[in-house]
Amino acid sequence: MSQKPVQRSNMQPRTKSVLGLGMALVLTNTLIPSALGQNRLQPPPPTTPSQAVPAVVNKKDSSAPAAKPAAKSEEPVVVQKESKPIVSTVANKWQTFTDYINLKPGQESMPLTLSFVNGDGGPSFVGLRIVVAGNVLASNTDFKDGKLSKNMTRAMGPGSSRMIIQAFGPVGAKMSWQLTTSSLSITSVTPDTFGPADVPVVKGKGFGPGAVVYIGKKVIAVKSASAGELRLTVPEEMDGGKQDLIVQVGSNRSAPYKVTVKLTPQVLGINMISTAPGNPVTLSGKNFSTNANENVVTIGGVTAPVTSASATSLTVTVPEMTFPAWYLPVIVKTNGVESKEKVTLNLNQRVIENQGLPQY
Repeated sequence: MSQKPVQRSNMQPRTKSVLGLGMALVLTNTLIPSALGQNRLQPPPPTTPSQAVPAVVNKKDSSAPAAKPAAKSEEPVVVQKESKPIVSTVANKWQTFTDYINLKPGQESMPLTLSFVNGDGGPSFVGLRIVVAGNVLASNTDFKDGKLSKNMTRAMGPGSSRMIIQAFGPVGAKMSWQLTTSSLSITSVTPDTFGPADVPVVKGKGFGPGAVVYIGKKVIAVKSASAGELRLTVPEEMDGGKQDLIVQVGSNRSAPYKVTVKLTPQVLGINMISTAPGNPVTLSGKNFSTNANENVVTIGGVTAPVTSASATSLTVTVPEMTFPAWYLPVIVKTNGVESKEKVTLNLNQRVIENQGLPQY
């Protein structure tokens, strides 16, 4: 008489599966979401001694800035630091991974984004706690589709900042992180021809409060700064003409952008001590415009027509005005920038050439 095959019950494996799912739900639901700098780390109650979350002591109470949207994917980024893969070596047991972010002075003001990928090339961690520079940054509930990005601009100081990652998951669970910044670029400078009286506005990407601006070799004061705009204060003393404008944040520098700096004209002398209206006089100096129409010369406040111009010389006709008159100031304004030297001319029927030193 043949025996019927023994039917094995599925109760035991199914029960284990349900218990395992329940344990995962308990662990997941007990992880408290934490925004940057808002909540301190509160470990969930352990189910067994081996599953207790290691304690983390937070040393800083200052709140980090509110999170901002990460750089758009189409924007190029520069990697400041990239982690080695973080891999679980023990199944279903909390593990602690420690790493350090090292910033050079000035990099803390750059537009920084700290990005994480959970399950990067392997299974995902079920539970996560991330602490940076003593502040709770995130938990696993902050991840969306295994990814998380946090704005870290000014959230860390220069030097070394410790990152602690507490993770719980199967053997082989992987995650990674990287710190990036938007690449610097200048899209426009308005106006692109300017002088000390102007406030040029530089627009672009990747700027910030720590931005340094160079025109030629000279550092230019930044009046105000945001991620996409810089307003500049142009000093009185600087080289004129076409020059390169460069923005630097930390160790990153933008490509040069061509601008034109209005020159400050300097009147170093005049070829006459005394002459009458209607006669020509020649001014010597530098930083004049070679375009006669861009130079305005006044003698005693009256405009004198410019008949010829070079970068170092202007010839004008003395205007018709009441004379004799003594020590009338001669002023040159080139592209709206006025000379500062005190050069004078006497108006008289007697013509006296200036054959000595430049007259001030």
